Amino acid sequence: MVIIGQAAAMFEGGPTGAGASVERTAAFLEEYQMARRGVLTSNELQLCWAAGLWVRTFNAKKFHLDTFDALGRDEAETRMRHAGI
Repeated sequence: MVIIGQAAAMFEGGPTGAGASVERTAAFLEEYQMARRGVLTSNELQLCWAAGLWVRTFNAKKFHLDTFDALGRDEAETRMRHAGI
């Protein structure tokens, strides 16, 4: 679940490393489930969101040093809610 969640959060990283929006992350997870022809459990989805949140906060810490805002409070809270945190 960690790799899936990190991929979902970062597949649109680009040079800034900002990553995918919450909406695009959710769309990635939906497409992943359709491609594997199976639904993730709610616990698995929470693990995916938590893994994505981890990589996004790790990158935000690095980018903060360069005064680049990679993860706003509202987005972090939304991702935390999806992760069950």
